[in-house]
Amino acid sequence: MPTGDSAPHSSESAGLLATFASSESEVKQPETELESAHRKSARNCLWFALVSLLITSLLCNGIQAGYSLRGSDCVPPPRGGLRTDQHHIFADEAIWTDMSNMTALDNLWDGMNVDTGVIQLPKDARLGDTQTFPWDPSRGLYMLESYHTLHCLPCVPMTRLPNNTQKNIYAYVRIRQRGRTGGPTAGHVFYCLADIRSGVLCDADDTVLPFRRKQKFAVAAPERKCRSWERLEGWAVEHSACFARREDDDPLHETLAEYVNCPPGSPYWGVVQELRMADA
Repeated sequence: MPTGDSAPHSSESAGLLATFASSESEVKQPETELESAHRKSARNCLWFALVSLLITSLLCNGIQAGYSLRGSDCVPPPRGGLRTDQHHIFADEAIWTDMSNMTALDNLWDGMNVDTGVIQLPKDARLGDTQTFPWDPSRGLYMLESYHTLHCLPCVPMTRLPNNTQKNIYAYVRIRQRGRTGGPTAGHVFYCLADIRSGVLCDADDTVLPFRRKQKFAVAAPERKCRSWERLEGWAVEHSACFARREDDDPLHETLAEYVNCPPGSPYWGVVQELRMADA
């Protein structure tokens, strides 16, 4: 049973405990607020980092989309895999201007077959709308740019002048040179000249050549590094559209008859042979 002295002692102890608890609470309170501030600061930093990453990602995606949209309007890179590893001497071109034998010169220019440059490839929206390859609707008809430019140049056998329907510069010059009329129109010749000009500006060839005018020098002009025309022609044959152009006055001009000239090894050789047999 508690004595009279124990009650005050108990009350005093309770007071001391309360004071200690209050003091301990006061000590802990600042620590709790500090921790809360730290947690809040950490959350703010985390949100800032996440928002920054999100904004950066959106900017990168926007830039990439912009480049993609801009690139979609551009012609895709060449597919022939050609390298600039061929050496060409400019003096070799003299045979194309030798007027001492015009028959030989005519035959030389006439020997250029530009129909090889009409090829078939899987349809590509970046290449623009085009005709469908008649033997495979998933593929389109295209023409290699170099052949497109060359089509402006060749001649036709002189036996067809002046009634030929070829639209090229050489034929135009030869007809006028012989004092005749007909042949290519001046309008198409100007079109060809503009096409050649565009090709030159697009290539922007920076090959450095001697500026000799009419002077003669002992040192020959330097060789020029070019891409192999033979390789390009081989690649074109591999993707041949079996095309052989007919004259404008031919009843079969711009008909399927122009697409039955597949080279050996063409995957469409069998289709063409069946058509030939059916028409026989």
